[in-house]
Amino acid sequence: MKTIKKALIEAITYLQDREFDNPQKEAKELLSLAIGEKMLDLYLDLSKPLSQKQCERFANFLQRRGEMEPLGYIAKEVDFYGVSLRITKDVLIPRSETEQLVDKIVNELENDDLDDKVLWDLCTGSGAIAIAVKKVFPELRVIASDVSQNALDLACENAKRNGVEIEWVQGDFLQPFMGQKAHFITCNPPYISEEEYLELTEGVKNYEPLLALVAKDEGLEFYCRLQSSLEDVLLPRGKIFLEIGFNQKEAVNKIFSTTPKISSNVSKDFAGHDRFFFLEIE
Repeated sequence: MKTIKKALIEAITYLQDREFDNPQKEAKELLSLAIGEKMLDLYLDLSKPLSQKQCERFANFLQRRGEMEPLGYIAKEVDFYGVSLRITKDVLIPRSETEQLVDKIVNELENDDLDDKVLWDLCTGSGAIAIAVKKVFPELRVIASDVSQNALDLACENAKRNGVEIEWVQGDFLQPFMGQKAHFITCNPPYISEEEYLELTEGVKNYEPLLALVAKDEGLEFYCRLQSSLEDVLLPRGKIFLEIGFNQKEAVNKIFSTTPKISSNVSKDFAGHDRFFFLEIE
Protein backbone atom coordinates (compact mmCIF):
# COMPACT_ATOMS: atom_id res chain seq x y z
CA MET A 1 0.00 0.00 0.00
CA LYS A 2 1.34 3.44 -0.94
CA THR A 3 2.17 5.80 1.92
CA ILE A 4 1.81 9.57 2.08
CA LYS A 5 5.60 9.93 1.79
CA LYS A 6 5.85 7.76 -1.30
CA ALA A 7 2.85 9.45 -2.94
CA LEU A 8 4.41 12.88 -2.38
CA ILE A 9 7.82 11.84 -3.72
CA GLU A 10 6.28 10.38 -6.88
CA ALA A 11 4.06 13.43 -7.38
CA ILE A 12 6.92 15.90 -6.92
CA THR A 13 8.99 14.01 -9.50
CA TYR A 14 6.05 13.95 -11.92
CA LEU A 15 5.53 17.71 -11.60
CA GLN A 16 9.26 18.47 -11.75
CA ASP A 17 9.48 16.61 -15.05
CA ARG A 18 6.74 18.92 -16.35
CA GLU A 19 8.64 21.98 -15.13
CA PHE A 20 6.12 23.26 -12.59
CA ASP A 21 7.43 26.27 -10.67
CA ASN A 22 6.73 24.83 -7.21
CA PRO A 23 6.20 21.07 -7.50
CA GLN A 24 6.48 20.47 -3.75
CA LYS A 25 3.67 22.88 -2.94
CA GLU A 26 1.49 21.63 -5.80
CA ALA A 27 1.97 18.00 -4.79
CA LYS A 28 0.97 18.75 -1.21
CA GLU A 29 -2.09 20.72 -2.31
CA LEU A 30 -3.26 17.94 -4.61
CA LEU A 31 -2.69 15.18 -2.04
CA SER A 32 -4.41 17.21 0.64
CA LEU A 33 -7.38 17.64 -1.67
CA ALA A 34 -7.42 13.96 -2.64
CA ILE A 35 -7.44 12.57 0.89
CA GLY A 36 -9.41 15.33 2.59
CA GLU A 37 -6.75 16.43 5.07
CA LYS A 38 -5.16 19.81 5.68
CA MET A 39 -1.73 20.29 4.13
CA LEU A 40 -0.06 20.66 7.53
CA ASP A 41 -1.56 17.37 8.72
CA LEU A 42 0.12 15.42 5.92
CA TYR A 43 3.41 15.54 7.84
CA LEU A 44 2.00 14.24 11.11
CA ASP A 45 2.50 10.68 9.86
CA LEU A 46 4.28 10.30 6.52
CA SER A 47 4.12 6.52 6.85
CA LYS A 48 0.32 6.56 6.88
CA PRO A 49 -1.02 4.30 4.11
CA LEU A 50 -3.45 5.57 1.50
CA SER A 51 -6.53 3.61 0.54
CA GLN A 52 -6.99 2.41 -3.03
CA LYS A 53 -9.69 5.03 -3.52
CA GLN A 54 -7.42 7.80 -2.24
CA CYS A 55 -4.60 6.65 -4.55
CA GLU A 56 -6.92 6.64 -7.56
CA ARG A 57 -8.30 10.06 -6.67
CA PHE A 58 -4.79 11.47 -6.23
CA ALA A 59 -3.61 9.96 -9.52
CA ASN A 60 -6.58 11.55 -11.30
CA PHE A 61 -5.90 14.97 -9.79
CA LEU A 62 -2.20 14.69 -10.58
CA GLN A 63 -2.83 13.78 -14.21
CA ARG A 64 -5.28 16.66 -14.63
CA ARG A 65 -2.79 19.09 -13.10
CA GLY A 66 -0.06 17.68 -15.33
CA GLU A 67 -2.30 18.55 -18.27
CA MET A 68 -2.32 22.13 -16.91
CA GLU A 69 -5.86 22.15 -15.58
CA PRO A 70 -5.96 24.93 -12.95
CA LEU A 71 -6.09 23.79 -9.35
CA GLY A 72 -9.28 25.76 -8.72
CA TYR A 73 -11.21 23.63 -11.20
CA ILE A 74 -9.80 20.42 -9.74
CA ALA A 75 -10.72 21.50 -6.21
CA LYS A 76 -14.07 22.94 -7.40
CA GLU A 77 -13.85 25.65 -4.77
CA VAL A 78 -11.66 28.55 -3.67
CA ASP A 79 -11.40 30.83 -0.66
CA PHE A 80 -11.81 34.48 -1.58
CA TYR A 81 -11.71 37.42 0.85
CA GLY A 82 -13.24 35.41 3.68
CA VAL A 83 -15.90 33.62 1.63
CA SER A 84 -15.92 30.14 0.11
CA LEU A 85 -16.85 29.94 -3.56
CA ARG A 86 -17.75 26.93 -5.66
CA ILE A 87 -16.05 27.11 -9.03
CA THR A 88 -16.91 25.52 -12.37
CA LYS A 89 -15.54 26.00 -15.87
CA ASP A 90 -18.41 28.43 -16.55
CA VAL A 91 -16.48 31.11 -14.64
CA LEU A 92 -12.96 32.41 -14.13
CA ILE A 93 -11.10 31.32 -11.05
CA PRO A 94 -10.97 34.44 -8.83
CA ARG A 95 -7.44 35.84 -8.55
CA SER A 96 -5.64 37.44 -5.63
CA GLU A 97 -5.64 40.74 -7.54
CA THR A 98 -9.43 40.76 -7.39
CA GLU A 99 -9.25 40.25 -3.63
CA GLN A 100 -7.15 43.42 -3.56
CA LEU A 101 -9.89 45.19 -5.53
CA VAL A 102 -12.44 44.13 -2.92
CA ASP A 103 -10.15 45.39 -0.18
CA LYS A 104 -9.96 48.78 -1.87
CA ILE A 105 -13.76 48.88 -2.17
CA VAL A 106 -14.15 48.00 1.50
CA ASN A 107 -11.65 50.67 2.56
CA GLU A 108 -13.42 53.28 0.43
CA LEU A 109 -16.93 52.47 1.66
CA GLU A 110 -16.34 51.61 5.32
CA ASN A 111 -16.99 55.18 6.51
CA ASP A 112 -20.00 55.78 4.24
CA ASP A 113 -23.63 55.57 5.33
CA LEU A 114 -24.71 52.67 3.13
CA ASP A 115 -28.37 52.47 4.13
CA ASP A 116 -30.51 52.74 0.98
CA LYS A 117 -27.37 52.68 -1.19
CA VAL A 118 -27.08 50.42 -4.24
CA LEU A 119 -24.02 48.72 -5.69
CA TRP A 120 -23.96 46.97 -9.06
CA ASP A 121 -21.38 44.30 -9.79
CA LEU A 122 -21.06 43.87 -13.54
CA CYS A 123 -19.61 40.72 -15.16
CA THR A 124 -20.01 39.02 -11.78
CA GLY A 125 -18.92 35.51 -12.82
CA SER A 126 -18.76 33.37 -9.68
CA GLY A 127 -20.17 36.31 -7.69
CA ALA A 128 -16.85 36.79 -5.89
CA ILE A 129 -16.85 40.59 -5.66
CA ALA A 130 -20.57 40.95 -4.98
CA ILE A 131 -20.62 38.29 -2.27
CA ALA A 132 -17.44 39.49 -0.53
CA VAL A 133 -18.66 43.10 -0.44
CA LYS A 134 -22.14 42.13 0.73
CA LYS A 135 -20.62 39.99 3.48
CA VAL A 136 -18.79 43.06 4.82
CA PHE A 137 -21.69 45.48 4.28
CA PRO A 138 -24.98 43.60 4.77
CA GLU A 139 -26.91 46.89 4.76
CA LEU A 140 -25.81 47.63 1.20
CA ARG A 141 -28.17 46.58 -1.60
CA VAL A 142 -26.11 44.59 -4.09
CA ILE A 143 -27.28 43.69 -7.58
CA ALA A 144 -25.03 41.58 -9.81
CA SER A 145 -25.23 40.83 -13.51
CA ASP A 146 -23.67 38.55 -16.07
CA VAL A 147 -24.37 37.66 -19.68
CA SER A 148 -24.02 33.96 -18.80
CA GLN A 149 -26.99 32.32 -17.10
CA ASN A 150 -24.77 29.42 -16.02
CA ALA A 151 -22.46 31.87 -14.27
CA LEU A 152 -25.41 33.52 -12.53
CA ASP A 153 -26.78 30.17 -11.37
CA LEU A 154 -23.41 29.40 -9.81
CA ALA A 155 -23.14 32.88 -8.27
CA CYS A 156 -26.59 32.49 -6.74
CA GLU A 157 -25.53 29.17 -5.25
CA ASN A 158 -22.40 30.81 -3.85
CA ALA A 159 -24.44 33.59 -2.26
CA LYS A 160 -26.65 31.05 -0.48
CA ARG A 161 -23.56 29.15 0.58
CA ASN A 162 -22.25 32.29 2.28
CA GLY A 163 -25.55 33.45 3.73
CA VAL A 164 -25.94 36.69 1.80
CA GLU A 165 -28.85 38.05 -0.21
CA ILE A 166 -27.99 39.47 -3.60
CA GLU A 167 -30.19 40.28 -6.58
CA TRP A 168 -29.12 38.60 -9.83
CA VAL A 169 -29.96 39.85 -13.31
CA GLN A 170 -29.00 38.29 -16.62
CA GLY A 171 -27.98 40.35 -19.61
CA ASP A 172 -25.19 41.97 -21.55
CA PHE A 173 -23.20 44.32 -19.30
CA LEU A 174 -25.37 47.39 -18.47
CA GLN A 175 -28.39 46.24 -20.47
CA PRO A 176 -30.29 44.84 -17.44
CA PHE A 177 -29.91 48.18 -15.64
CA MET A 178 -31.17 50.59 -18.28
CA GLY A 179 -33.45 53.21 -16.74
CA GLN A 180 -31.93 52.69 -13.28
CA LYS A 181 -29.07 54.33 -11.37
CA ALA A 182 -26.61 53.14 -8.75
CA HIS A 183 -24.41 54.73 -6.12
CA PHE A 184 -21.51 52.37 -6.80
CA ILE A 185 -20.43 50.19 -9.71
CA THR A 186 -17.80 47.47 -9.51
CA CYS A 187 -16.50 45.42 -12.40
CA ASN A 188 -13.74 43.01 -13.27
CA PRO A 189 -14.55 42.78 -16.98
CA PRO A 190 -12.89 40.82 -19.77
CA TYR A 191 -9.86 42.96 -20.61
CA ILE A 192 -7.45 40.76 -22.55
CA SER A 193 -7.00 41.65 -26.21
CA GLU A 194 -7.37 39.02 -28.91
CA GLU A 195 -3.64 39.31 -29.58
CA GLU A 196 -2.71 38.92 -25.90
CA TYR A 197 -4.97 35.87 -25.62
CA LEU A 198 -2.69 33.95 -27.99
CA GLU A 199 0.17 34.44 -25.52
CA LEU A 200 -1.67 33.14 -22.44
CA THR A 201 -0.66 29.88 -20.79
CA GLU A 202 -2.28 26.65 -21.95
CA GLY A 203 -3.91 26.30 -18.54
CA VAL A 204 -5.85 29.50 -19.09
CA LYS A 205 -6.62 29.07 -22.80
CA ASN A 206 -7.69 25.42 -22.51
CA TYR A 207 -9.83 25.68 -19.39
CA GLU A 208 -11.06 29.18 -18.52
CA PRO A 209 -14.02 30.66 -20.43
CA LEU A 210 -13.06 32.81 -23.42
CA LEU A 211 -16.14 34.98 -22.88
CA ALA A 212 -14.83 36.09 -19.49
CA LEU A 213 -11.30 36.80 -20.71
CA VAL A 214 -11.26 38.55 -24.08
CA ALA A 215 -12.65 41.95 -25.06
CA LYS A 216 -12.68 43.82 -28.35
CA ASP A 217 -10.95 47.15 -29.01
CA GLU A 218 -7.60 45.87 -27.72
CA GLY A 219 -9.21 44.73 -24.49
CA LEU A 220 -10.85 48.10 -23.77
CA GLU A 221 -14.39 47.36 -24.95
CA PHE A 222 -16.11 47.29 -21.58
CA TYR A 223 -14.40 50.40 -20.23
CA CYS A 224 -15.57 52.29 -23.32
CA ARG A 225 -19.10 50.98 -22.93
CA LEU A 226 -19.22 51.93 -19.27
CA GLN A 227 -17.86 55.42 -19.87
CA SER A 228 -20.37 56.15 -22.63
CA SER A 229 -23.29 55.37 -20.29
CA LEU A 230 -21.82 56.42 -16.96
CA GLU A 231 -23.81 59.61 -16.42
CA ASP A 232 -27.02 57.73 -17.26
CA VAL A 233 -26.45 54.92 -14.75
CA LEU A 234 -24.45 56.49 -11.88
CA LEU A 235 -25.93 58.89 -9.35
CA PRO A 236 -24.18 62.19 -8.51
CA ARG A 237 -21.02 61.54 -6.46
CA GLY A 238 -21.26 57.94 -7.50
CA LYS A 239 -18.13 55.81 -7.56
CA ILE A 240 -16.76 53.11 -9.85
CA PHE A 241 -14.16 50.47 -8.99
CA LEU A 242 -12.59 48.57 -11.88
CA GLU A 243 -9.90 45.99 -12.42
CA ILE A 244 -7.78 46.73 -15.49
CA GLY A 245 -4.98 45.10 -17.46
CA PHE A 246 -1.43 45.81 -16.28
CA ASN A 247 -0.70 47.80 -19.47
CA GLN A 248 -4.00 49.71 -19.72
CA LYS A 249 -3.47 52.63 -17.32
CA GLU A 250 -3.00 55.31 -19.96
CA ALA A 251 -5.77 54.00 -22.20
CA VAL A 252 -8.33 53.76 -19.37
CA ASN A 253 -7.41 57.22 -18.06
CA LYS A 254 -7.94 58.56 -21.57
CA ILE A 255 -11.31 56.81 -21.92
CA PHE A 256 -12.61 58.48 -18.75
CA SER A 257 -10.82 61.81 -19.29
CA THR A 258 -13.99 63.58 -20.46
CA THR A 259 -16.15 62.28 -17.61
CA PRO A 260 -17.07 65.07 -15.15
CA LYS A 261 -15.41 63.83 -11.99
CA ILE A 262 -14.34 64.76 -8.51
CA SER A 263 -11.39 62.41 -8.52
CA SER A 264 -9.87 59.39 -10.24
CA ASN A 265 -6.76 57.31 -9.84
CA VAL A 266 -5.03 54.11 -10.86
CA SER A 267 -3.35 52.00 -8.17
CA LYS A 268 -1.04 49.01 -8.26
CA ASP A 269 -1.43 45.40 -7.21
CA PHE A 270 1.03 43.66 -4.90
CA ALA A 271 3.17 42.72 -7.89
CA GLY A 272 3.63 46.40 -8.72
CA HIS A 273 1.40 46.37 -11.80
CA ASP A 274 -1.18 49.06 -12.54
CA ARG A 275 -4.37 47.12 -11.81
CA PHE A 276 -7.21 49.16 -10.28
CA PHE A 277 -9.09 52.20 -11.56
CA PHE A 278 -11.22 54.33 -9.24
CA LEU A 279 -13.42 57.27 -10.19
CA GLU A 280 -15.94 59.47 -8.38
CA ILE A 281 -18.22 61.52 -10.62
CA GLU A 282 -19.51 65.01 -9.87
